[in-house]
Amino acid sequence: MTKRNLKSGLLFATIVLFVALTGAPRAHAIAGTELQITNDPAIQLWPATYGDKIVWVDEQGTDDLYLYTISTGEQRRLTTSGSYKRNLKMRGDLITWLDASNGLYLYNIKTEEEKNFVNEVRLTSFPVNIYDNKIVFSAHPPEGGESDIFIYDVTTGITTRITSDPTPELAPAMYGNKIVFYNTTPWWSADSQKAGVYVYDLETQGLTKIYSGQVHSGAPPVIYGHTVVWSEMINPAGSSYLHVYDLETTSDVLVNTLGAPSFGYLSIFRDKIVWVGTDWISNRVGIYLYDITTGEQSRISSDTAEPWGYGGQDIHEGGVVWSDYRSGTTHDIYLYQFASPNNPPTLSFPTAGPYAGDGIDPNIGDTSTQFTFRVVYTDIDNNPPATVSVWVKDENQQIAAGTSTTAWATRVLDYANGQELLEGITAGPLKAGAYSYYFEASDGKSTVRLPETGGFPLSVAHRVNIDIRPGSDVNPVNLKSKGVLPVAIFGSKEFDVSNIDPLSISLAGARVQVKGKGTPMTSLGDINNDGLQDLIVHIDTEALQLSRGDTKATLRAMTMDGGFVIGSDPVRIEPF
Repeated sequence: MTKRNLKSGLLFATIVLFVALTGAPRAHAIAGTELQITNDPAIQLWPATYGDKIVWVDEQGTDDLYLYTISTGEQRRLTTSGSYKRNLKMRGDLITWLDASNGLYLYNIKTEEEKNFVNEVRLTSFPVNIYDNKIVFSAHPPEGGESDIFIYDVTTGITTRITSDPTPELAPAMYGNKIVFYNTTPWWSADSQKAGVYVYDLETQGLTKIYSGQVHSGAPPVIYGHTVVWSEMINPAGSSYLHVYDLETTSDVLVNTLGAPSFGYLSIFRDKIVWVGTDWISNRVGIYLYDITTGEQSRISSDTAEPWGYGGQDIHEGGVVWSDYRSGTTHDIYLYQFASPNNPPTLSFPTAGPYAGDGIDPNIGDTSTQFTFRVVYTDIDNNPPATVSVWVKDENQQIAAGTSTTAWATRVLDYANGQELLEGITAGPLKAGAYSYYFEASDGKSTVRLPETGGFPLSVAHRVNIDIRPGSDVNPVNLKSKGVLPVAIFGSKEFDVSNIDPLSISLAGARVQVKGKGTPMTSLGDINNDGLQDLIVHIDTEALQLSRGDTKATLRAMTMDGGFVIGSDPVRIEPF
């Protein structure tokens, strides 16, 4: 494959669950209203949606791009450029599409600027996908050969090649720092074992194979949060399964789709997956939806619907959009708007006090520290949190501490304007090391996370005993002295002081004195005769950041493997 840290999904224990759904899918099992957005003699195709906005292509002559705002009902033309447009994708104010030769275009609704990358980028196939200011796509590399995965940064204008494998890698999708794609090496190839679904992490540059096998070419993988979804074709008759894969738990839930994704692409938003499919019982084509949370599957389009699968469908906060040929003469844009849509809560940090900006106090500690947390929960529907949680993970991404509480579920507070929660929730003491923490909350319908992926860093230092001026009880410090101040760092059975990086040591802001060619003045020895090595260091006295009235000096250092060390000892500042 490419890059480093390639892990086969077969090497890890993966929980595979099978969801068998029997009987005819129920129309409109998820309450909502089907709305016709356009009524035009021209053909309306390739819809995409984000927030309460819908965009599509009017294929009458010049392939104009149109925008519809759901909340206001306003419709307006965005572009009149004559380029052929297909495979629209939308993120915020940015819209991407491909021309007839797979050339890539970008349009900014706010600035009304259109940019084309026809000369720079020729895609191997669609879909192309966009997340924030990054566009992911598959294309043949400059040296030729099968398709690889690329990412284009709209802000910097830089294109980065993600993979460089001789086998075909196609249809990337992106969320956060994760890119998913599939390898389409056929079963008869010598490299057939490479076929499957992969996840690339932009932060770690690690590539993980989460599924081995052939993927339905009409429904390649998509991603939202930590959920990856794709379709597996089981037999030529059209039976297929949805794979709903959780990146955090590595569980792979198989859903038997009665509305088989016979063409078109999968779309996902939060816990809902939609596609254009065919019910093999009634032979009816429709828009199908699977709710991950409830396990419910349903056909949400009406009995008269004739969705055009090749133009795809899309889903976001406003609902599900698609192009429909039910009139028998042209294609129009339709919207399935969910009834009384729940506005998910949001999580943020307090803006003042010890929890401002990070939600934790203190934000660095040692093996005796109890960490406390606060998070601001806001729900514009004024729904209380059914649960609110904080979790601390260690370097191996295992839960080291944390809790989930329902304490606020029955409290009547002004959640619409935000409430600071989690008082009384603590974590610690923790072992020394590097950790991360994150918050979760649910209003009973939607679950949100802060941050959306990953976690915030938390360092727990080794607490060590130190002795300033070994042998002295009062530890006098003359700040006008031009000499050095000896300090002993005592070793213990739990901590080997020889692992401390001498150049990282500081006492009250002053570094270890160096000699010769920068060699730190340190030595190892058993100062307290306990049979364990201690580290003796000599601190530049003039550099001490102490003042009259200070009674304690704190030593800080780092270990060779990136850990933190902290220790304190009383001092007496000599008159000056």
